[in-house]
Amino acid sequence: MIIVTASSRCTIACDEDDDDVPDSRSSEESTTPGYSIESIYAECNDSFVTTMEYLETLNKTGRFPEESDLTPLCFLRCFLHKSGVYDELENVKGEMAVEIGWVESVQTIDECVEEMGKFEYDILESIYK
Repeated sequence: MIIVTASSRCTIACDEDDDDVPDSRSSEESTTPGYSIESIYAECNDSFVTTMEYLETLNKTGRFPEESDLTPLCFLRCFLHKSGVYDELENVKGEMAVEIGWVESVQTIDECVEEMGKFEYDILESIYK
């Protein structure tokens, strides 16, 4: 089962039951104080190859160019886990999102998470049509 939550500005993916895709949490966590965003990007991109153009489109539009391709969603999940933005239960840790420069304030990430929840049902419904 694939669950995707998305909005106009935020996308986070969870691919729990796909045995063909390695779990982003299966390798050693990279959430140490000396981590580098570049090394996390490279590590996740090794498993889930995603181009910068794809990520730029996501940042501009809130959507991927090819939404049936789950690889970029797996990349994001990996990145969020390894950067510490997601905890082991996939709760968003706003302080870490601010620390790595992903958002400007915890309020921003809280608004994003709230917005994602509003659109979850519509997105899931459209996926299964």
